[in-house]
Amino acid sequence: MCRTARRRFLWLVPLLLSASLLPTRFVSGQHIPKAEHHYQLGLELEKAGKYHEAAAEFTRAIEIEPEFGDAYYHLGLSSLQDGDAQNAIRALMQLSQLEPNNNQVRMALGQIYFGLGYYDDALALYYRVLQFQPDQPDIYRSIGLIFFKQKAYAQAVEVLNRALALDPRSKEARSLLASVYEAENDLPDAIQQIQEGLRYRPSDPELLTTLGSLDLKAGNLRDAEKQFRAALTLQEKYVPARIGLARVYRQSGRLSEAIAQLSAVLQNAPREASALLERGRAEYDTGDKQAARRDFEGYVKVAPDRPEGDLFLGILDYDAGQCQSAVGHLNKVVALDPAQADAFYYLGQSLYCLGQSAEAENALRKCLLLRPSHEAASELLERVSKEHQQVP
Repeated sequence: MCRTARRRFLWLVPLLLSASLLPTRFVSGQHIPKAEHHYQLGLELEKAGKYHEAAAEFTRAIEIEPEFGDAYYHLGLSSLQDGDAQNAIRALMQLSQLEPNNNQVRMALGQIYFGLGYYDDALALYYRVLQFQPDQPDIYRSIGLIFFKQKAYAQAVEVLNRALALDPRSKEARSLLASVYEAENDLPDAIQQIQEGLRYRPSDPELLTTLGSLDLKAGNLRDAEKQFRAALTLQEKYVPARIGLARVYRQSGRLSEAIAQLSAVLQNAPREASALLERGRAEYDTGDKQAARRDFEGYVKVAPDRPEGDLFLGILDYDAGQCQSAVGHLNKVVALDPAQADAFYYLGQSLYCLGQSAEAENALRKCLLLRPSHEAASELLERVSKEHQQVP
């Protein structure tokens, strides 16, 4: 398995471990010696990071002793770390057949399905677990996360409130509920949830930073700065709070302070995507477009699947009269995120610059569908439409 495939699934491993899945060995007494030999070899290889070879040894142990529960578990774990999620699923499915009442196995499978984006399969497993463990807040939180990913916000609110009724101190459930409210543009309720979480955890820099970010989004710059500074008092080098404070500086026009703050972050973490993006925005606002371009290009390299870097590169190219290059960046943005109204606006401008009136008109109409109040797009669309109609 190539390194890229391994990296793709490696982050799922802590999920499998967090299920506390320690299956019971099925055969009392000693295992068949040959099966135990292959199992022990597998453990040594797994410990050495040789996951593909380890999976092969666990498979041999199972072939000799088909009810070797620990071997199935480690086969799943090694396969997942080797990037073979399907083999991990098969191993855990076989273990679940041997232990049909083991909800920990179902939870582990559900977490893998969730990580792969098989949300309905994960949901079915979680609801099955609830039939046996209806008072487990973590299960409701897992279900709430799936509903959040599916944008089923009303259902997410319902199950997350159940989780909090069972465990009002749950930082994870409360933060997720705040994210649901934020996605619905209900910032007051999102802020209230984080404030409630801080009643239980008043010295949590992550919650303070989340509250600062919500205050910033609500336009409460003074409150946001207060929260970020409180987080940094507790944890001086907490990167999300430092970036949040830099955003406050930028939005309040303190651009040199923003750039200094972000440069300090990037000195220790040169591939920190959010810091690159934010510093590029601050540099753009100062008029230093060359420095901004370097940071936006750096951002695209470390976060190629996120649209913001290409959006700003497209704007820079349009500003420089490089309309064809701008179209390339902006087409990438709308492919990654079709809800980016600003990307459609600048795409319309760039296409108009190239004389492609029909395509420009189409892009501007999409912008206005997403944001009907976009005055600049409306004015440009009117001009483009008139010119398009006059073409013989």
